Amino acid sequence: MLNGYYDFMAGEQFSPYVSVGIGYADTNIEFSPSAVAIADAGNGGFAYQGIVGATYNITENMGIFADYRYFASDKVDLELTLLPGSLEVENVAHLFNVGVRVNF
Repeated sequence: MLNGYYDFMAGEQFSPYVSVGIGYADTNIEFSPSAVAIADAGNGGFAYQGIVGATYNITENMGIFADYRYFASDKVDLELTLLPGSLEVENVAHLFNVGVRVNF
């Protein structure tokens, strides 16, 4: 995933930011209820994400951050192995991250 970030107040103690990213995601799906294989396949495709967050700088080289990420990629089409038919699966994630950022 290639991301581009924009810091609204770079160099300040509190710095909100936004980001967008594009890339490739490999999605594999295995569906085996009760140990019976119904579907087992996957493919890769275009993926993208949007991020909003903020960093609070504790020192010049270290800060804590929190952000929200929306991630999505191309749908995965699966042929069923046990029954005739197919499935279309969406790969979407809503993520909240917190952490420590170290600049060097």
